[in-house]
Amino acid sequence: MSDPFLGGRDFDGLLVQHFDEYIKTKYKMNVLTNEKATLKLWKECERVKRILSANSKVIFNVEYIMNDTDVKGD
Repeated sequence: MSDPFLGGRDFDGLLVQHFDEYIKTKYKMNVLTNEKATLKLWKECERVKRILSANSKVIFNVEYIMNDTDVKGD
């Protein structure tokens, strides 16, 4: 059964949570404490969602997300 109130923004939020945990684990940074980094993360998660709608795999990549650090993942 599907949820008619679950939308694209909800999925973006789930991706943000997932990649926030990934970045905390791999890069030891909490990007959600920095407004600019958070906006970059949301933008990349929206891009990832669009690509995943047509592909089964996508590379996650944000340049200079915080402290001049690039983050990557898949």
